[in-house]
Amino acid sequence: MAKCTCCCKDTDKPLDDEGVCTDCDDSFMSLLRDGYAFDYDINDFIAGWHDDIGVEPGQSLADFLGMTNEEYGSWVEQKKTPSQILADRKSQQ
Repeated sequence: MAKCTCCCKDTDKPLDDEGVCTDCDDSFMSLLRDGYAFDYDINDFIAGWHDDIGVEPGQSLADFLGMTNEEYGSWVEQKKTPSQILADRKSQQ
């Protein structure tokens, strides 16, 4: 069985046509967590949201980026970097 080409590299999960397992999430935060994006890439994702690229109808920017509303608020109001938000997630587990 083929390995997922996205984040988990799992061989036991079903893959889609692009070789990505059905559990993988291609949000900015997931790609950042898995080493496929950097903090500065968030600007490209925001531009994609404004241009409706891969956006579900009514999807908030926070959801599109893979953040909770609380995380989004800490990014906007407290100026936390996405990497700091990921570190906060890990410390809360």
